[in-house]
Amino acid sequence: MEKKLLHEVFRREMNDRKIPLSLGKTCPVKCAFCYEKDTGYRTTFDTPLTSQEDWEFILKEIQSYPTGSDHWVVGGNEYMEWTDLFLHPRAMDWLKEFLEVTDKNITLFTVGYTPADEINRLAEKYPGRINFELSVITLGSFRNRLMPHAPTIDQVLRILDGPAVTSANFYSLGPDTMYADAVRISQVNKQCLLWMGCLTPLKYIDRDT
Repeated sequence: MEKKLLHEVFRREMNDRKIPLSLGKTCPVKCAFCYEKDTGYRTTFDTPLTSQEDWEFILKEIQSYPTGSDHWVVGGNEYMEWTDLFLHPRAMDWLKEFLEVTDKNITLFTVGYTPADEINRLAEKYPGRINFELSVITLGSFRNRLMPHAPTIDQVLRILDGPAVTSANFYSLGPDTMYADAVRISQVNKQCLLWMGCLTPLKYIDRDT
């Protein structure tokens, strides 16, 4: 992709306060219920793996925006593929740099690829600046089937056991599953908000799922 077009895509994302990182490939997490298996509902661009040069451009652009009460978002691009951006090998380094050199707030979305100790230390160092929305999905028996490449339950619980997570979302997958997850999450972290819901069956999701 030509730099001029790439920078234009970056700017489109940043106009919506999104930090436009890219894995340069289709999301490797492969959640069985993911609605992003079909991106025909929106315009997307095939962007390459974000490089250090790209990051320097992005960070400089972000610094030019006035600081307000809004949050910059990592984990939900509009014109690039939605994926878990903390799979990028430099994601945590760049998160730290963002917090160090800007005075802006940040919202994170991930299924749990942030190293637990690192993200909890950052939350302690920068209180009030990180809104961490952890997609737990489920801690029950369906997890391996629905999310075979996702972080382990132990990894998710380690992240929850600290000050970083602001909210945790999870879903009903049958009788008592939502209740069981709510109890387990709240036993580990009594401060985070619980977002509970139902997954929507879409036409391109396999019948068993």
